[in-house]
Amino acid sequence: MISRDEQLESGVRLTVEPSDAVAAPGERLMLACGAPSPARVTWRHSANAPPTRDHTLSTSDSFRKQLANGSLVIESMSTTLAGQYQCVATQDGVGTIVSRIATVFLAELPEIVETVRTVSGSLGAGALLPCALRAPPRLALRVAPAAPERRVYGAAGKTHTQPPLLKLNVTWLKNGSPVRMESARISLTPSGALELEPLRPHDAAQYRCLVALAHAPAKHVAGPEIDLRINTDLSNVETPPRFIAVPQPVTVIEGASVTFDCAAVGNPKPEMIWLNNGVAIDLNDLDSRFYLVGSGSLRVQSARALDAGVYTCRAHNRLDSTDHSTQLQVLVTYLSREREPKVSALFREVTAPRVTLPGGAVARAHPRGDVTLRCEARGRPPPAVAWLKDGEPLNPNSRDIALLDGTSLRIQGVLRVDAGMFQCAANSAAGSAVAALRLLVLPPADDAKQTRNPNPNPNPSSHFPNSTHDIFDSLLSGGPDPTLDPMPEDLDFLGETSSAYTSGPDVEYDETDADDSFHATEGLDLDELGQGNATVVSAPRALRAVIVKHRFVTLSWEEPEVRLEEVTGYAVVYKVKGSERERIARGNPQRHEMNVASLQPNTTYQFTVMAFTQHSHSPTSEMIEATTAEEELTYGPPLDVHVEALGPHSARVWWAPPTQTHNGLASAAPPTRYAVYYTDEETGRELTQWAEGTSATLSGLRAAAAYRVRVAAAGGAPAPELRARTPQDAPAAPPANVTAVPSGATVLIHTFPSPLLYRVSRISTKN
Repeated sequence: MISRDEQLESGVRLTVEPSDAVAAPGERLMLACGAPSPARVTWRHSANAPPTRDHTLSTSDSFRKQLANGSLVIESMSTTLAGQYQCVATQDGVGTIVSRIATVFLAELPEIVETVRTVSGSLGAGALLPCALRAPPRLALRVAPAAPERRVYGAAGKTHTQPPLLKLNVTWLKNGSPVRMESARISLTPSGALELEPLRPHDAAQYRCLVALAHAPAKHVAGPEIDLRINTDLSNVETPPRFIAVPQPVTVIEGASVTFDCAAVGNPKPEMIWLNNGVAIDLNDLDSRFYLVGSGSLRVQSARALDAGVYTCRAHNRLDSTDHSTQLQVLVTYLSREREPKVSALFREVTAPRVTLPGGAVARAHPRGDVTLRCEARGRPPPAVAWLKDGEPLNPNSRDIALLDGTSLRIQGVLRVDAGMFQCAANSAAGSAVAALRLLVLPPADDAKQTRNPNPNPNPSSHFPNSTHDIFDSLLSGGPDPTLDPMPEDLDFLGETSSAYTSGPDVEYDETDADDSFHATEGLDLDELGQGNATVVSAPRALRAVIVKHRFVTLSWEEPEVRLEEVTGYAVVYKVKGSERERIARGNPQRHEMNVASLQPNTTYQFTVMAFTQHSHSPTSEMIEATTAEEELTYGPPLDVHVEALGPHSARVWWAPPTQTHNGLASAAPPTRYAVYYTDEETGRELTQWAEGTSATLSGLRAAAAYRVRVAAAGGAPAPELRARTPQDAPAAPPANVTAVPSGATVLIHTFPSPLLYRVSRISTKN
């Protein structure tokens, strides 16, 4: 249980988030969202891609209205109002977060899949005529006027959430006329199939199913004609079972019900048995979600993840038995830590993403320090992970801001503007999930030494609480802040392998300062220390890079020429050239050299050094630059790289693995991870996405934008750069305030869609 203080510290949070929904044209729909005061809630909508800031709904939108509690009401559903919705909560001085993306479906007629065109039956036996409906995988179907669902009591009937329900009416025509249902002989199964038993001579005819939306029965889609043929020759000859209808593979969203149609004939009449993964299902349990409908079809009510697997319909009589198996796949929309161990890998073929934050909902960092925001994302297929800062996509650059293992975010050289709300967002074809945390950038810890040193100096005259010595000395004598990331050496960082590391210089360090040169400072704020006092201590001299490798640089300098006070330590300030993100490494006064580690290959860094005394500090030394070496490549470039836009905000990239040899050397094993680098040509911002296989889907792209894309295996050379352009986005709402001005034989139409786009089109008219 999170305390109230922890809730306040964790920043903005959502009390309720929108869920997927389906609505018929003209129907009213509400999407729930709420955040505790004083946060403000707004909404975004995009037709076919994750919405961005550019898709924010206007408060004057005439088609949608936001309620006082933050929920959004769609007054009259239409095609242009379907798509992906997201609510946004903002709190001044804290930050912004976004909800999971909820998809609003427009109720549309499903596709009818053609199965059989001829069904043969015997007089007195049974027949089953299929109406194979195919609905979108994230919707559940309910067919009327089929028999109502069985009432299941207790926990057996409960699921985590109910999926959007598409209600349909199914009718059957016999030689063009409606079939009259007879409860004792002719019935409609929950899948929409027509079952007749026993067959009579006049049942032979041409049959066709008609499917309509429940709210609009006049508009329908017709299935293929099925010719029912009846053998009127009665025979007392015993025959083994023979299937006249067999179950088909089905994929449903968790919580939806499914019917496996199955029928068989034989003499004696076959008995129908069902098995799940080879185990017989108890069809006599009245409180079970599994039960027979019709003469032999199986109904699975409110399917769960554990229901997925192989289902076998078995028909047997005293002569023989016959089996037919099929597969049920359940798209899991929610998988908690408690449920996950119970859902084996065999059944967890499709699961919606789940995001957790191992480090908690609050992270802390000091200016110029480092912090890693830990995130774990799971799901099948593996979701793509992106980070948001205050509701907007963050752009890792592989230098100062980078993804670790494709999920966690590392920020090196923290700035005060980094404070705010961060979200780890996971997206896949199975859905989306987000988790939010707040990054607090701490003020300088001037009293760090007093709070950490168990034996403070008892002589008050010798203590200067505001001196630079106190700040610097706290770095040497105080232990690291356990809430901060101590710049770990992550072997998986950016796909490095053991061959990509070069050992450090062969320099002996004293045990007392071996750790001092490799950790970010705590509480040292150079902005508040001023320019230094060269009359007390001058800048260190002759700063130079004595060793430059692809992952570290060793610096050396000479002590200051002016030293009116004893030097108590040195601090090296460094950053990537052109970046504002400075980092600091510190060392003790006895050593005039430092090994700066955790650098990026083929990157230019800028270095300065400054000295500290008891009461002052020096100006910074003259800046030098050093460019790290190229990475030692293990693999060649990927082959046959392709890229294509999937829509206004996404693109697909795929490729073949590189050859097993590079620079004449054979690779130990093919690569398992690839980096996809894509750059917006207009803004110049480069982003990176990691992929476990040989394809990746890039999301969050700008509409009508050109991107440069290149792919490289982890620790390998990149393939040649490709270029792709995303298409234009659809308007966020229907046109409004349409005016027409006649102009000879044409009409000039001015339209002003809400809220930002407009379109001018010319149409021809006839006099």
